[in-house]
Amino acid sequence: MKARGDDVVRWEQLFTRTDGVAQYEAKHKDRKPVIILRDPVERTWSDFQYQHHMKREGLPKDLGEACKEHRYDPVMGERGILLQSQYSLWMENWKKFKPIVYWLEDAIQWANFPHSWANPYKNKMTELDIMLIRSYL
Repeated sequence: MKARGDDVVRWEQLFTRTDGVAQYEAKHKDRKPVIILRDPVERTWSDFQYQHHMKREGLPKDLGEACKEHRYDPVMGERGILLQSQYSLWMENWKKFKPIVYWLEDAIQWANFPHSWANPYKNKMTELDIMLIRSYL
């Protein structure tokens, strides 16, 4: 069976919101969750670049310091570029729904995949950046 447009609900922030599971249960419990994860190192680097482009106040300019940084948002809960990429923390909340999980790197190869946005603010990641992010993950 082919999915209709109204069969798909796309909500990126639901996965890591403090109330994400409750909102899913309240609004979408009749749907099977599909979670698309990104390589955690790439995801961390992209968020670091994006946050700096948006000039978020108080965000450390140094990648190592940014990986250690945690802040609390009343809606989203505990935040930080590294926490967003630690998928095991978030998957624990969702496992009761037995979600279908894909990797973005695989999904963008699918015909008609609906989203392949490239961060225009993203600088090239160096080997040192990769090693640093991996050391924190």
